[in-house]
Amino acid sequence: MKVENPFMVGAAYGGKIVKYNWRGDIIWEYSYSDTNHLQHHDIEPMPNGNILLLSWDRKTYLEAINAGREDIESDIWPDKIVEVELIGNNEINIVWEWTFWDHLIQDFDSTLSNYGVISDHPELLDINLVSLDLAALGYSDWTHSNSIDYNEELDQILISCRNLHEIYIIDHSTTTEEAASHSGGDSGMGGDILYRWGNPMNYNRGNQQNRMLIGQHDANWIENSFPGEGNILIYNNGSITSFGQDFTQSSVVQIEPPINEYGIYEIDEVHSYFPLDYNWSYTDDFFSHIMSGARRLENGNTLIVPATENKIFEINSEGEIVWEYLHNEVGHNSISKAFKYPLDYLRSGSLLFGDVNFDQNTDIFDILFIINYILEINQMAQSQIYISDVNNDQIVNIDDIISLVLLIIN
Repeated sequence: MKVENPFMVGAAYGGKIVKYNWRGDIIWEYSYSDTNHLQHHDIEPMPNGNILLLSWDRKTYLEAINAGREDIESDIWPDKIVEVELIGNNEINIVWEWTFWDHLIQDFDSTLSNYGVISDHPELLDINLVSLDLAALGYSDWTHSNSIDYNEELDQILISCRNLHEIYIIDHSTTTEEAASHSGGDSGMGGDILYRWGNPMNYNRGNQQNRMLIGQHDANWIENSFPGEGNILIYNNGSITSFGQDFTQSSVVQIEPPINEYGIYEIDEVHSYFPLDYNWSYTDDFFSHIMSGARRLENGNTLIVPATENKIFEINSEGEIVWEYLHNEVGHNSISKAFKYPLDYLRSGSLLFGDVNFDQNTDIFDILFIINYILEINQMAQSQIYISDVNNDQIVNIDDIISLVLLIIN
């Protein structure tokens, strides 16, 4: 959600994280916005209840010069990741941080400590990539990260950076101090880049024919037990073929990163990170130059969202469209991304079965809710009606009260 009058303004800025219950009530909110930081684009809820935030990390002109940036006359906003624990009454505890700024290299100024041969250090980011064309207008977004994903099994984080046409994986098992360094964590590499893919010219390897991503969004690991598990799925806003670039066609691509049994992504001293090509891709009559997303489903189908077409569609493994939805509400001109949930999600998901009043308990108060609904004393939201049907017979009646009493007793 957007904060009012932020110090920094840019594409898809937010600044405020809001948590709702199933009745639509705000139960927690926090603004991550000040003169040097502003949450933007995406967040990632973690299995431990914490949240990973994407944020701009504003650096001054002098800081940029001292880091070896050339051709700059403004601030520069690299991205950072902040892990926050939700506590108290609209408060947070920052438990971990990481920023691109701690993992830079440049070959412009040999007097600086981060000077080096860029092709020898794919684990670092060249600070002189990407021109800041809009800096004169007060918009100095540099890396423009647009999605974040977390892999609990690997304890790694996946980031998509639109301006760099590349995805990155970093180690989350570090401490904040290790994340600012080049050692520590399960990888032994601290906060350095473990893996990157999509545009090897960023680290002076490969050429234009090896550039596989253009302005991509929604990079995410395919879930365990889903077809393609462990691979990475990406909405490639402008697809690339072996004959060059096509900026009027989007695609969805899947890659298999070269990770070994120790969680390390292998690369030699000459070539770029593998794979050299997609191991699956889908291209048809759809295109969106901004936003968009794609997700693998449990049955092997893929859900695709070309944002500016206001459309969501599902394809099977043969590339056939098996379901489609076109959103045509007045005033809505895009859909950023979408997720598909099973019909029994409210029963098997985060809601406690029979917890009609959403207080994380099943007790006498839930029974009273159902009684008052049956007697038409009060009404319930559709989600409450759904989980009030304890015996799953599509009717809320005295049988559900009996079932709920037995559930509480047991």
